[in-house]
Amino acid sequence: MSKLNIDSFLSLIDESWHNDLIPFIESKECYDIYQLLKKEPKNSVIPDSKLLWRPFKECKKQDLKVVFTGLSCYHTRHYGKNYADGLCFSTQLNETPPSLKLLKNAVEDDLQVAGIVNNDLTRWANQGILMLNLALSTSYLKAGNHVQLWQPFHEYMYKNVYSKQNGLIFIYFGKEAKTLTKLETPFIHYSKCVEHPARAARESREFNHEKLFSYINNILKQNNGIEIDWFEYLEEIPF
Repeated sequence: MSKLNIDSFLSLIDESWHNDLIPFIESKECYDIYQLLKKEPKNSVIPDSKLLWRPFKECKKQDLKVVFTGLSCYHTRHYGKNYADGLCFSTQLNETPPSLKLLKNAVEDDLQVAGIVNNDLTRWANQGILMLNLALSTSYLKAGNHVQLWQPFHEYMYKNVYSKQNGLIFIYFGKEAKTLTKLETPFIHYSKCVEHPARAARESREFNHEKLFSYINNILKQNNGIEIDWFEYLEEIPF
């Protein structure tokens, strides 16, 4: 990747990640990813290239507490606009994808508090959740077809980034994301695997969240950390 392209990449992420991610961006593995993305039909790659690395824009390295890993970003569009906004499960659109609807319901059900969770989950990322997918990109109407493409990226992150920080909490959504547990190091103390809400949506039932939101906050509280505020604001009347 040329110097100009690296500078362009660095403008897409927070400065706190520069030292961690530059070696990967300069690697042959990353070059191969971009070469394959370039071969995709015009306007078929989701999300927009400026949003591809958004998890590292919204979550600063020094704030990192939790890593979410879903399967793939949304592969559909609503009146020509991508649902995917670069963060797993999140969307900038007012139309709520089924998996996100179930995820939002799960927060209330777990915490037993009535509140508002926006479709845009930037608030979560800003509090220290790195909101990734197995595939940071996908092709329009082809869910998960880039999963293998991004495997080298995840291998790099576990070996060179996550392994250097104790106490991270890893949440894996779905059996596909669960495959990353084999990359965990002895330094990773907490991980939890839950089903992907898309599966529950396909089966027309509630998402089996296994109280993952309170699980995260309980760990943060035990370690004298700042808990995640999941809600944009609370309703006046509790459950």
